Amino acid sequence: MFRSMFVAFVCSALLMNAGCGSADRGPQAQLTGKVTFSGQPVPEGIVQLSKVGGGAGASANISADGSFSVVLVDPLPPGEYLVLIVPPTIEDNSNPNSPPVQKPKEMEQIPPRYRNAKTSPLKVTLKEGANTADFALEPEKK
Repeated sequence: MFRSMFVAFVCSALLMNAGCGSADRGPQAQLTGKVTFSGQPVPEGIVQLSKVGGGAGASANISADGSFSVVLVDPLPPGEYLVLIVPPTIEDNSNPNSPPVQKPKEMEQIPPRYRNAKTSPLKVTLKEGANTADFALEPEKK
């Protein structure tokens, strides 16, 4: 008796979960790629995507080899996205009179223009399914 109730519970849970798949969320896009600076991999940082016109957004950590993969908890709809590349944050406890604060790590491999939504030249158009985009960052012009 207990076994049949358990089997019925598991089967009903599986059936309910089958209705919660990605098909219910509409079209989705994924993004993988690599970030480089002057041809060399950017070893750390964050790739941030913001849908042009508002709405969806996502982010991904940059690995030591410069690669990233946007892992989605919520669907990322196809469309055009503004891309920011930002350094990781570090704890700054240089002021003994105040608690530590988080601040961006100093990284010449991520010039300031790529960190700001008003100045970043990076955009990507995502289609439904898998997408690949590499971002080649260049030094600031003097």
